Amino acid sequence: MEYLLLKAKEFESKVEVENEGKKVNGKSLLKLLSIGIKNGSEVTVHAEGPDAEQAVEVLGELLATIRD
Repeated sequence: MEYLLLKAKEFESKVEVENEGKKVNGKSLLKLLSIGIKNGSEVTVHAEGPDAEQAVEVLGELLATIRD
């Protein structure tokens, strides 16, 4: 999860991560941990800003590799 956080912070855009209906700041480790992302979770990345499209693509690919 820490790598996801570090990657999210590389983007200028506002990044949010959603799991099981809970949407949190993708640049906050405590918030990310609070939504309990596990292998097999259906997670959505939202981004708004100048590099939003790239953020969604990169972070989505990263989330696809998460293991428990």
